[in-house]
Amino acid sequence: MGTPEFAVPALRAVARACDVAAVVTQPDRPRGRGQHAAASAVAREAGSLGLTVLKPENVNAPESRAQLRALAPDLLAVVAYGMILEPESLALGRLGAINLHGSLLPEYRGASPVQRALWDGRGSTGVTTPPTRGHARSSTGRDRRSPAGTAPAPWCCAGGPSTRCPPRPPA
Repeated sequence: MGTPEFAVPALRAVARACDVAAVVTQPDRPRGRGQHAAASAVAREAGSLGLTVLKPENVNAPESRAQLRALAPDLLAVVAYGMILEPESLALGRLGAINLHGSLLPEYRGASPVQRALWDGRGSTGVTTPPTRGHARSSTGRDRRSPAGTAPAPWCCAGGPSTRCPPRPPA
C-alpha cells in the first residue's frame, strides 16, 4: 500500500522478495499543469512489474475491506499511502501490517519530513517502522538511519515462516 515515488523502492524490494497479492494505491488524480488524471508512481511501477493494482476511493470503506480480505494477505506493507488506515483495515493481514514511515518518529511528522530535517541542518535522517496493530498512537518503533539525501535499503519483514523474505538487518 503506497502512493508517491518515495514508496517505489520499497515496492520493488517487496516484489523481489515476496509474493504480492495486490498493490493498493490512491485513485488516479489530476496532476501537472494540465491537471489531467494520472496514475500514482506506485500504480505505474506496479503495472510495470505485472502486479494487480487496486485503487479504492476509500480503503476503509466496507466494500474495499471486503476486496482486500478476499485476497487473504499475510501482511500489509504500508509506505506513504496517503490516507489514515483504520484499525479494521490494518488488521486484514494475517500478521497485521507494517508501516514504513519517512522520518525518525516522533520527530518530523507530517507531509515533508525529509525536507524539514534537511532544512533544520540535520546530517542524517531515516525511516521508522512504528507499530500499527492495536496502537492508536504510533510514535515508537525500529528505525534505520542513513545520511541525509540517501535512503536505507528497504526490506521485507513478514516475521512469518516464509523463506522468501530475508532476515531483518540489525538496528
